[in-house]
Amino acid sequence: MFGGCPLPETTPLVISPTDSESDFVADLFDNGNCDSLAAQYQAKPSRLDTFNQIASSLHLPVSTNYSRSSCPNLTGISARPILSCTLLNTSEKENEDLLNTPHGTLTVAKEGNPRGPVIITLHDIGLNHCSNFQSFFNCSAMRSILTKFCIYHITAPGQQARAADIPAHSLYPSMEQLSEMVESVCQHYSVSHCIGLGVGMGANVLLRLASRSQQLIDGLIVVNCNSQTSGWMEWAYHKVNMKALKRAKQLPDSVVDYLMLHNLGSTVKERGSDSVSIAAMYRHHFRTEVNPGNLARLLQSYVTRSDLNLSRDTETSFKTMNRRNNMLNVPVLNIVGEQSSHVDGTITFNMRVNPALCTWMKISDAGMVLEEQPEKIAEAVGLFLQGLGYTLRMGRSRSATVRPNKLALQIKGYETPLVKMKVFNINEDLLI
Repeated sequence: MFGGCPLPETTPLVISPTDSESDFVADLFDNGNCDSLAAQYQAKPSRLDTFNQIASSLHLPVSTNYSRSSCPNLTGISARPILSCTLLNTSEKENEDLLNTPHGTLTVAKEGNPRGPVIITLHDIGLNHCSNFQSFFNCSAMRSILTKFCIYHITAPGQQARAADIPAHSLYPSMEQLSEMVESVCQHYSVSHCIGLGVGMGANVLLRLASRSQQLIDGLIVVNCNSQTSGWMEWAYHKVNMKALKRAKQLPDSVVDYLMLHNLGSTVKERGSDSVSIAAMYRHHFRTEVNPGNLARLLQSYVTRSDLNLSRDTETSFKTMNRRNNMLNVPVLNIVGEQSSHVDGTITFNMRVNPALCTWMKISDAGMVLEEQPEKIAEAVGLFLQGLGYTLRMGRSRSATVRPNKLALQIKGYETPLVKMKVFNINEDLLI
């Protein structure tokens, strides 16, 4: 019962990751009706504003047994959980295009400066362009990049939020075919060259595109990138997950746990309240927004990926059986979180590319770096783009330490301001 009025049976349970928020909401709804609640909070404007903010974040189904006028503060309530940060799939439909390619249909969302240089993004498994990149590009440190560049967010087939089932008779594209689909997107929008930003699975796809069409990619920004085939443990995990996903209507707990490990790492609870809140947000996303059958097909393609056979040695590249050039000659920013499960994979990838063109970064106290450390990543991306020749107005670095005004290192054998050189003979017993 709510204010003397029965709630519908389909009303979901409101869950909060923090005790303070849950206790506050419980106090609001217990032992009172809507009229007394409204009168109480009209007398306290500050708490009324707080309640309105909480009520606006909920979307409970509207009951026909009471009118909105009797409960004015409950207008627009929703089933979204109360979280300190909220994952929203709110991309504007007018900025989204459905593109048919020889290997399937892609969703492309556009934002930024339409006349600027192009950045292509591709997400990781279990995610889409909203859940993987929206909060990162919306942070204040990325404003200068959004005003300068045109961003094309690509979502793999069937990976949109609450997507419909892919027909059983259609073949899901492989990793190589996904890279060809990205190239088709560039051709559709008449993009002659671009910068790639990929995470996990998306990084592997963009890396394949860069190794095949190096004239198309000016630079690569990859997060949690693995350039090898799947190992035995990864293969076993994926096989178990795909079996569990076959007839599931929502993601089983075992699959959710694996996606949490894959995207956020294994020590979320030890990284503070912010990381725990992010974990609760993505756990809710995996359970409610991801299509199990479509995810199983993407996992099948990712687990059967081929090795890219990259090499930094020219002689080794020509000796391989693959005829195409396996030297990656594009600048690469290789990023991984300290708590991520992909650290070893990024190190192996770093060893297979030209060290003069690749920068490897390990971000401390983070597993999902775009969510946990967006300002550091934005700063690194901005510097990388400046290195490619793009002019950007970057804000003052918050991660840089205080720089000394003058050289503090004293060279051994010299004194300042008068330079005196001490020379010793072989026996070191006579001062010349």
